[in-house]
Amino acid sequence: MKCPGCSGKRSTPGPIDGTRFCAACGALFTTRHIYKGDSYSLVMPFFTSDPTADERAIYFDLETLGSDGLGRRHGFYDPTTKLLTQVG
Repeated sequence: MKCPGCSGKRSTPGPIDGTRFCAACGALFTTRHIYKGDSYSLVMPFFTSDPTADERAIYFDLETLGSDGLGRRHGFYDPTTKLLTQVG
């Protein structure tokens, strides 16, 4: 599967089955739906207040399955703190 961030074709397995890290840009993405609650262990649903987090930001694109049905979480996050820097 291609990386949704840079269209790179090489990736390595992520920490949860069905997730991958792009070898080119470092993006975190899913190859199949994961549980929405599990996605919070990868990227928290809260924003960071650290002004330097934008320098470390990495793209993420997660397809989730929750009580509200199928969804998508995507944007940029700080991999150090797992907090959001930008959504969408």
